[in-house]
Amino acid sequence: MPHSLPSSHSPSSPSQSPSLSGHPDHAVPWGMQIAVRYDKVRPPRRIDVAEAAARAVVALLAAPASAPGGVWSPAVEYWRDGRIRKIVRRARGKRWEEVQGIDGVTVTQDGPSGWGQAAARAFVPGPVRPLPGALAKTQVEGTHFPTGDELPPPPAAITA
Repeated sequence: MPHSLPSSHSPSSPSQSPSLSGHPDHAVPWGMQIAVRYDKVRPPRRIDVAEAAARAVVALLAAPASAPGGVWSPAVEYWRDGRIRKIVRRARGKRWEEVQGIDGVTVTQDGPSGWGQAAARAFVPGPVRPLPGALAKTQVEGTHFPTGDELPPPPAAITA
């Protein structure tokens, strides 16, 4: 479900504090949250994760729901009228499944043989705080994917 726009603002009337881009910023910052799937056993390469995240953002912005008259359009326009913030989070297992229920677009991308599949979900922009419960449970810091310069990790083995 898209976020409600602040009652004192319309997409064309953000606050007057300047942003780095020269656009005025909103009193309550908005951002586009992006979740990337993190698999410890078979991680994807960093480049594949970055490409999946970029493709997810483009797919969300190009979706009919983001076009004028679409259900996501007011939120996308409000976000674009201020500073353009994108916040990347990581999600594993259950957390990844939970965030799929939040409005957005998921993109997957296969990497070279031996590497895991990259997956990223771009969410409809909204206030940076508070976040929907499932998204708030994901982690922002400490996510490092392999560069791909080294060999892929060997498959996990279970020993008795």
